[in-house]
Amino acid sequence: MPEYYATRSFSSYLKKNGIYVDGNLSIDNADLKNLTQQNIKAQLEAISDFHKIASGYSEYLSEGMKNGTGKLIERFKVETKKFKRQLQRYNNLGEKTDFQKLVIENGLDYSTRAEECINEVHKWGYFDLIKRSMLRIEICAGKTYFGDIKKETDGVKISCLDKCNYNMNEIDAFYFLSKIKKRLDKVELSNYISFFCNQEDLNINSQKFILSLLSYPEDFIRCCSRYRDKKKSWSEEKYAAKLEKIILSDTSSPNLQGVII
Repeated sequence: MPEYYATRSFSSYLKKNGIYVDGNLSIDNADLKNLTQQNIKAQLEAISDFHKIASGYSEYLSEGMKNGTGKLIERFKVETKKFKRQLQRYNNLGEKTDFQKLVIENGLDYSTRAEECINEVHKWGYFDLIKRSMLRIEICAGKTYFGDIKKETDGVKISCLDKCNYNMNEIDAFYFLSKIKKRLDKVELSNYISFFCNQEDLNINSQKFILSLLSYPEDFIRCCSRYRDKKKSWSEEKYAAKLEKIILSDTSSPNLQGVII
């Protein structure tokens, strides 16, 4: 079935059950600057309400919805391996750029942290979580930030369906919380994860799984990847400044600091 008709049938199913596609959803920038416990929980609740209705929709299995199950963890694994090789190359260089020096000074700590996070993901029953997700035919919204999905009096509104995919419900929570985690301390972040998992009737393994993902040093690894693969036409100075900013932001934030709770 062509993707247009697949999306249309999924949209009709959602509409019948109180979820509406609204391409005009907007973000109030003033609210974003002053995030409250109330609007963070409201966003997590909207995401959960979407899951409860969308998940189990099996007609899309033959209609072409993408399957994102496991892809995030595999990306983390691949990027961690690439970074370790990058770090080893830099250690063997003679003259080094300022960026390369920053990587050498901090790289071992970050690669260790990355590997610990991946190990924790498996420790908390990763494959069992995947099995549950597949049995329940869980569907993620894909885009979960303010302005992407919103709960209103007449139901839940979502800006588009093109990022929806079969995946573990925990992944939607990860993507949302990863955007705001630097504004939260460790206790606050854990409380929001617990709130989301209670909404979804998920157990402690899911809570630890989400926290492990959020502990992964994604910003640092991504910046190194961009430098290595020349993904941005930045100068050496700009790359070094970007990486230094990430390191300073990371070390000044009390939220996860390399610690898996």
